[in-house]
Amino acid sequence: MANRDIIAMGAWSGGVQALMELAAGLPADLPASVFVVVHTTRDSRGELADVLSRRGPLPAEVASDRLEMQRGCIYVAPPDSHLMIDRSYMYISHGPRENLTRPAVDPLFRSAAVVHGPYLIGVVLSGNLDDGTSGLLAIKRCGGVAVVQDPTDAIYPEMPRNALEAVDVDASAVLRALPALLTRLARDPPGLRKSPPVELLAEVEMSRTESGNVGRLNEIGEITSFTCSECGGPLWEIHDDKISRYRCRLGHAFTPQCLACELTDGVERSLWVAVQMMDERARMLERLAGSGDERERRSSAAFFRDKADETREHTDRLRRFLLTINQ
Repeated sequence: MANRDIIAMGAWSGGVQALMELAAGLPADLPASVFVVVHTTRDSRGELADVLSRRGPLPAEVASDRLEMQRGCIYVAPPDSHLMIDRSYMYISHGPRENLTRPAVDPLFRSAAVVHGPYLIGVVLSGNLDDGTSGLLAIKRCGGVAVVQDPTDAIYPEMPRNALEAVDVDASAVLRALPALLTRLARDPPGLRKSPPVELLAEVEMSRTESGNVGRLNEIGEITSFTCSECGGPLWEIHDDKISRYRCRLGHAFTPQCLACELTDGVERSLWVAVQMMDERARMLERLAGSGDERERRSSAAFFRDKADETREHTDRLRRFLLTINQ
């Protein structure tokens, strides 16, 4: 009898600890392939697969392009690459970053959803912001099962909390209960297949081909006045049933929370540059106040000193504001 034989997991901060506990609890005869995406830096050493292999009975390895998937194995996204899956194999994409990261959770979830539908179980674990929410919604829209770690049990609760708020999940459980839950769900027969939405198919193709597509973006979204922080191009807003997301012509993608945080960070970076420039202006005015011969200093020193003091006052006020906005 057919069963749900694909489990896709996504995590960020605190996710390694969660995955270690999960790996220790999953059985050796798990009738499913497990795919894992954890946000990592570009220069990460990619040791998670070895760590998971040592923690539990299932062998784990770094995913590679065109590798055939096997049941009872864990496949980990390599650093600086998106992990996506097809019918019987996985593929690696170096496409545009999503939510400012590569690998990202949503490309894995979406690619698995359109192909495996009701045979798929999606799992969102500990992490910041809301990567994985859009992908988990895609899994539900294609007939798959959505599972979320209980936010009160997560080291960083934002990712699971956002998923719970936006997606009609099938189960939410504390970490120690997840291995048994996932094992039971994997052994159950799949539900009914649902046709993937047009916008979902388009986004999977954009990630697969490692590029954007303005024509498809115009079909599935609406151009906005916002700009992509990665490349400076315009952003299109793509609507789901409950949430929206943003994508540029080159393929960079953002959830609303990620875009808001990046815009806030961009403003803060610009203001710190302004503080530096104002500080330099004050130091130049102070230098001018003491330059020239004696007669020139008497006529201009007061003017330059007043301007320097005024600039220092504005600089200090802006610096104090920047130091308090994130408190």
